[in-house]
Amino acid sequence: MSIAKRGRLYHLRRRVPRRYRGIEPRETVWISLHTDSETIAHGKADRASRRCSALL
Repeated sequence: MSIAKRGRLYHLRRRVPRRYRGIEPRETVWISLHTDSETIAHGKADRASRRCSALL
């Protein structure tokens, strides 16, 4: 899991597992955290990562 600022907002970067590459061709997925604050982004990233893991 990594957080990066893209433009003025922070995003969570997640690697797509190989078993889903047939469905999702991208190697990584960027999930917007809808904030320009790095502190808030870290809190939101934990929740977004758990939700993403539940889907994968």
